[in-house]
Amino acid sequence: MLHYLPDIAIALILIGAFVMVLRAESDDPRWEARWRSLSPAERSRIAAAARSGSLLASQEDIELAAGFARRDRRRRSPYTLADAIRIALGIALIAGGLVADSIVLLVFGVLFLLGGLWAMSRTVRLAHAERETISRDRPV
Repeated sequence: MLHYLPDIAIALILIGAFVMVLRAESDDPRWEARWRSLSPAERSRIAAAARSGSLLASQEDIELAAGFARRDRRRRSPYTLADAIRIALGIALIAGGLVADSIVLLVFGVLFLLGGLWAMSRTVRLAHAERETISRDRPV
């Protein structure tokens, strides 16, 4: 039992670090107040522009879109990790299916791999558009 103690300690340290990072990054209270004061239609318009990387007219809209993009990236990060795990699991299942000569493992491996790649491609496109939106918020 004592030989598992270092592994347990490392796991607890990683979990603690993950929780601290999630708590450290939060929305700017001023941005949050401005965001909540918008109408639902305005929020939808700005969110769509942030997710597509579209250029907005006013500086206030650009700031709101950048804040939304930061929050969206932070909230989406656990799903990005899940997509990466899905890809790795698909590769492992395909390898296991090839070694064990099992069509079931191969089929599930291909499904996991294709699903993970599809989700990751969407995430990459969205992340690119949001990085572009965030970069517009920088003062010139």
